[in-house]
Amino acid sequence: NNQGIPEANVFKGLDQATFENCRQIIIDSILKTDMAFHFSICDDFKKRTNNFINQDRAFNQANLYERIALISVIIHSVDIGSAVLGFEGFFEWGARVVQEFHD
Repeated sequence: NNQGIPEANVFKGLDQATFENCRQIIIDSILKTDMAFHFSICDDFKKRTNNFINQDRAFNQANLYERIALISVIIHSVDIGSAVLGFEGFFEWGARVVQEFHD
């Protein structure tokens, strides 16, 4: 069933352009959780951070690519951040990930 639960549709009411931007951000952010992108994400974030500091400018939320880059850093950080939870927290989240891939 492709219709899902209508009242849970967080995209309902968005115009096509906004929907496509949201969809692109979500897809790119999920794909960037792949560890193959780790160093490129870190390098890009360092460059962007230095550019913001050196040019004395803030993050441009109107720029789709800057939004994708920032959200990708946040999602990637959360994805790999379970190691800072201590052994029990790390073990619990590791077990959940393993379970997810076997379901």
